[in-house]
Amino acid sequence: MTTSSTTIRQTGYPGNIRCRRITILALILITSVFCTLASAYTYDGEITSVTVSPSTIVGGENITHSVTIENTGDDGLNISLQVSGGGGSVQTLSNIIVPVDQSVHVQLTTMAPAVDSGQITYTYRLYWNRTSPDSEILLDTETRSVYINQSAPSTGSFYLTSDPSGARIYVDGSYRGTTSLLLSGLATGSHVIRFSQSGYNDYSTAATVYAGQIRAVSVALIPVTPEPDQTGSLSLATSPAGADVYIDGAYRGITPVTLSGLTTGSHTIIMSQSGYTDYSTTVTIYAEQTRTVSVTLIPSSPATAYTGSITVTSSPAGADVYVDGSSYRGITPVTFPGLTTGSHTIRISQSGYTDYSTTATVYAGQTTKVTGSLTVISQLPATSQTTAVPAAQVPQTTGSFDPSGLILVLVIGVLVVAGGYAGYLGIKRYTAEKQSSSADESIKILKMRYAQGELSDDDYLQMLENLKR
Repeated sequence: MTTSSTTIRQTGYPGNIRCRRITILALILITSVFCTLASAYTYDGEITSVTVSPSTIVGGENITHSVTIENTGDDGLNISLQVSGGGGSVQTLSNIIVPVDQSVHVQLTTMAPAVDSGQITYTYRLYWNRTSPDSEILLDTETRSVYINQSAPSTGSFYLTSDPSGARIYVDGSYRGTTSLLLSGLATGSHVIRFSQSGYNDYSTAATVYAGQIRAVSVALIPVTPEPDQTGSLSLATSPAGADVYIDGAYRGITPVTLSGLTTGSHTIIMSQSGYTDYSTTVTIYAEQTRTVSVTLIPSSPATAYTGSITVTSSPAGADVYVDGSSYRGITPVTFPGLTTGSHTIRISQSGYTDYSTTATVYAGQTTKVTGSLTVISQLPATSQTTAVPAAQVPQTTGSFDPSGLILVLVIGVLVVAGGYAGYLGIKRYTAEKQSSSADESIKILKMRYAQGELSDDDYLQMLENLKR
């Protein structure tokens, strides 16, 4: 029995050895295949940047984590990003697909712990979501720290620059300085900023101030487009040349002349030369254009070159006119030409009125008008005057006496006296007849009035007696 069982064990031993050998060979083959496949692809990734905003936060407020992930392996990655720290729960962002040799940017939001102040450190872990076998492989780890300030700042800043620099800065209408400029202590919220510089168009914009932050605002100013020239020119010529030129009353030179820089619009031109009549006209100047005026001056006639006229009227008309003292020139209304240029005295005289005197200026080739309003003279009692004839005016005789002349004078005197007496008698007789006729007519009228009862008896008798006298 013992020999038989030993034989059986010996018989089975070589078979077991073969099975073990086959199993080992299979394992070696599988391992070799797996290693070959694993060596063909590498799976790797890293966190290239992390930004936490705001850098100074208030406890209990949200924090934004911005993370950039890069695939540095040979195949696409399906990864997860895990953020932890600050005493809060772990936040995970899964199934992030990152192509080969590319980067992706992701954001997560967490809440800061409700503490007054201090530093918080956040840890960022990057996992590869491996599917076979199903597991997560840690690829990279990063940390960032932020500070908590329970009392949030209520102001912020602007950093203002311009091209070109030196622009004046107005914030909400108030001047604050010139660029480049850092303005601190600005209230949070929106503000209107205006950049102003000579030769450039103003630039205005609205910008927001954030608490505890510096907001940069930079502008490139645009040069002002030059306005078109608003002046023009005037070219003047006369025949003959050498005339004085006046523009709007101002002397501007002698013809021929070209005047530039004249403002656009209407201008009055006078060209004057001795011995010629002045030429006057109005021209319109246009921007960036030259107007040309060329004229032939007209010689002044001898009669009008240095003389003028005066027209005299009066109220009432019919007054005598005297020029320069005793030179009688006619009765108003009257015009007398040929007066020399310059000042002349005019006297207007009429019986019963006060004389009117004035001074008038005569201009070459022109007529000066003079009007006098005469004033009535007040009636005064007549006075007799005796005029003494100076001895020098009495004719003096020299030589021998001629009686014939005396006789002739006596005869003429007698005739004059006789004629005068005869005339006196005629006038006296005529006057008496008129008085008698007038008295008779008056008596008739008196009687009619008495008969009609208009006069009393006493009045009638008294008036009748007076008429008879």
